[in-house]
Amino acid sequence: MQPIPNLYIRQIIFILCITGLGLLIFLQLKNFLPALLGAYTLYVLLRRWMFQLTVKLRGRASIAALLLMLASFIVILLPVNALVGILTSKILPALKNYPLMITQIEQYIKGYEQKYGYDILTEENFKHIGEWLANEVPKLLGATFSGVFGAVVMYFILFFMLTEGQKVESAILKWIPLREHNAVFLKKNLNNLVYS
Repeated sequence: MQPIPNLYIRQIIFILCITGLGLLIFLQLKNFLPALLGAYTLYVLLRRWMFQLTVKLRGRASIAALLLMLASFIVILLPVNALVGILTSKILPALKNYPLMITQIEQYIKGYEQKYGYDILTEENFKHIGEWLANEVPKLLGATFSGVFGAVVMYFILFFMLTEGQKVESAILKWIPLREHNAVFLKKNLNNLVYS
């Protein structure tokens, strides 16, 4: 049996190092992936208007990008914020009347206890509910912060995609490890997916 040449061993180690670094980079940047996908989606939707505004504003791409970003913020994020505000306005009065709400819930549960003969309001159940709330409230707050952070990063990426759109597209097509006609086909299908 012949020994493995040192050149092959070095190449295998090099490939393993590159794969490990790529995996490490992906794991560290996975929180930015939704922001990147959101920016790409908005870029595909706003691309045509960006080029038209750039012509009308005589090449001022940054102003056109800011106008489109403001329009997308008004059309997309403000309605979502209004929906959350409406839901919050319905929930907060109930939380302010906490004792009344608790007594109504207790009466409702006691009705089921009497109907089915099963004790629901036990100390052990209250303990489990308290533990569940202690675990879930920080997750909810973290998700809120993560959502705001994701929107900020998404608009940051979108600004550069809009202002340097042609350069970004040509760089992606150049660096993607596919033949040119396959890369163009992939881009066309991704854009169709976004539109659908």
